[in-house]
Order: sequence, then C-alpha cells, then structure tokens
Amino acid sequence: MPQEALPCIRCNKALYNVDSFEVANQPYGGTTFTSHGHYGSTIYDPMDGRYIEINVCDDCLKALAERGGYVLENRSAKPVIFEGGIIGFVKTPGREPTPWNPDLGHYDDDDVLELDREDLSNLAERYPEVELTGGLTAEILLQQSEGYYS
Repeated sequence: MPQEALPCIRCNKALYNVDSFEVANQPYGGTTFTSHGHYGSTIYDPMDGRYIEINVCDDCLKALAERGGYVLENRSAKPVIFEGGIIGFVKTPGREPTPWNPDLGHYDDDDVLELDREDLSNLAERYPEVELTGGLTAEILLQQSEGYYS
C-alpha cells in the first residue's frame, strides 16, 4: 500500500505516493512544487541550498487555472525528438510566462525540434544548442536506429 504524501496545501485532501517505494513525497493525483526561496519573500529565502516542498491536488490546480490569474506556465527548454522519442532539449531563455491551460496538452508541434538521420550525422555543426539526455550521443542514436531502417 502506498504511503501518504503531503496533503494538498489548498483543500487539505490526503494524497498518497504513486508507488509503495520508499519515497517521501511523490503524490498520485497531485503535483509537488519546490522552492529554494525567493528574493522578496519575508519568510523564506535561505540561499544555502535548502528548499521547501508543497503539494497541490489535481482538482485544485485545475480549478485555479480555470479561475484565471493563479497559475502561469513557461518553458525553459523545448524537446528534441528523433524517431518519435524525446532525446534531448534546446534551452529557450527569455520566454514570457502565460496563463496555464490544463486542456492544451504537453507541447505544440511547432515548439519541438524534430531531427532525422541526416541531422544526427553532423549534429554538433547543425544544432550546437541541442543537449542530449541520458548519456546519449548522435553516434549511439544512429547505431540504435540502423536496425529500424534495415
């Protein structure tokens, strides 16, 4: 049986961890928010690596978004896709946050970088801003996809 996570900070609904694994706070049906503090806060800005953590249940988060003016969304990076999977990211600094709409889904097709085999063959020259994840390299991806094309 999954252990209890922190309750929703807004409605106090009990939330439970997704799995029975020993995790302190990974709520099913809720989202965890962390903050290392904030310049301007008069109560929490330790500037020493500590952070606080709170949960908001999905129902409350959606209700606040629908009410308007409570939830903003931004993107620090856009996904890089190869053969249908996310293989990395491109940082997107300087974007303005916008009101979050929970009905819009994960990302717009216009806001991804989709690569093909030719792009990967000279990735560093064509797309130096791409950061691959999980120890991936263009060479590994090309080798893995060879079976797909043979």
